[in-house]
Amino acid sequence: MEGRFVLDDRPIPYRAGDTVAVAILRAGEHPAQGGTVCLAGDCGNCVAEVDGVAYVRTCQTPARPGLVVQRHPAVGQPPLRGAGRAGLTNPSPRLRVERADVDVVVIGGGDSGTRAAAEAGAAGRVVELIDAGDGSEAVAIYAGPTVIVRTPQGMRHLTCREVVVAAGAAELQAVCPGNDLKGLMTVRAAIQLHAAGVDLGVAVAIGEPPNEVPCTPLSGRLLRIEGTERVSGVVTRDGEGGDERATPCDTVILGLGYAARDPLARMAADLPVSLVGGAAKAFRLPPAPTAGTICHCSGVTVKDVEDLWERGFRDLELVKRAS
Repeated sequence: MEGRFVLDDRPIPYRAGDTVAVAILRAGEHPAQGGTVCLAGDCGNCVAEVDGVAYVRTCQTPARPGLVVQRHPAVGQPPLRGAGRAGLTNPSPRLRVERADVDVVVIGGGDSGTRAAAEAGAAGRVVELIDAGDGSEAVAIYAGPTVIVRTPQGMRHLTCREVVVAAGAAELQAVCPGNDLKGLMTVRAAIQLHAAGVDLGVAVAIGEPPNEVPCTPLSGRLLRIEGTERVSGVVTRDGEGGDERATPCDTVILGLGYAARDPLARMAADLPVSLVGGAAKAFRLPPAPTAGTICHCSGVTVKDVEDLWERGFRDLELVKRAS
């Protein structure tokens, strides 16, 4: 083992190269309270308080000695540190903000992003490549265009002439009864955990299975996931009139397809922003869910959204606020 950090006042060991989320999963626990983990910054099911800062993606946070991690409560919001002390509401240190002016900002350090950055650089343009794997995360694109980037040191405001979004595609997650249990993961997460030596126990795969991970592929439609706090099995059905089939397991690997990581481009529709690679693809989406938890952080379920719809909240922004 490389070292230890603190999780909910208990020491957790980690190995070299572990993120906080991987180390917690290696210890047989969940970085949050349950739900599918993707280990790619897409799901929100690994967010926790890290060194006093809430809603940190632990899958993007390298484990290091002395780190203090506190899981968010199962119900309600994490506590506001310092509230109630001498009138303080959020005694945070002053945030460091850097500003720069470049020609092109490329968001995403995969094949498409590095290729776009190389092409722009070869044309003599000043390029800034943003990649979450390096600890930098693009969080917004505003008029200018200006790209807002969160870094380990603070924030960067990059004014540019063009933005290229090469963020790739996110894996879809199941919305069904039991999708808030522990023991659910996407294909990419399963591959990463298996490569890191994490024991997944008896694993089954729904949809496209990972060739790299020992698991049993299951056919048919996923109806529900069974268990109390952790997964104990899945129930599937072949065809509309087929019988339900229960399969015991410790881990469920979900290969349900992908969706383009294009929200940054959609929030900047009138700006010089282009999409390349997986972020530019149109993926086939599954049928609308009929039950299950949609957002584990807020506890919003399919029924909550249906109720809001019946009450007249037809506008998406109104649904978001009411949720």
